[in-house]
Formats: sequence, C-alpha cells, structure tokens
Amino acid sequence: MPIESFTHQFEEITYLSDDLQVKALMMTPHHEVNRIVVYLRGGKGQVGRVRAGRLMQFSDSQTLVIGPYYRGNNGSEG
Repeated sequence: MPIESFTHQFEEITYLSDDLQVKALMMTPHHEVNRIVVYLRGGKGQVGRVRAGRLMQFSDSQTLVIGPYYRGNNGSEG
C-alpha cells in the first residue's frame, strides 16, 4: 500500500547486512536533510512495529527517519 505525504517521501529500501538482504521503511523529507533518526523497534509481536505512523512521531521538515525490519520479516532475508 503506497503512503502519501505532503512533507515526506516514504519508500521501502533494501540494504546488505552480513550478506543478507534486509528491508527497511525510510521516510525522506522533501527539504534538505539536517538530521537522521534510526528507529530500532522493541516490543513483542505488533508492539512497536515499523510503520509510517510510528516513523512520523520522530519527523520534522528536515529529518530523515529509517526503520529497519527484523531479519526474516517483511520480505527481509534471515
């Protein structure tokens, strides 16, 4: 499901970690990035899971927020 925002672009990215393809949700502002927040979730099950609403809690017009998914979840290897 695409996420629409007037202030940020949301995209699912893939990066390499220990030779595994790991996915993350990244929220990039339309303005210059002056700060980066990495959201490392905690909790059990759905508590604290990476989702747009959770990332938006840490954002402003110049903050990039990225939330990696757990390995083996949301299409990540591992």
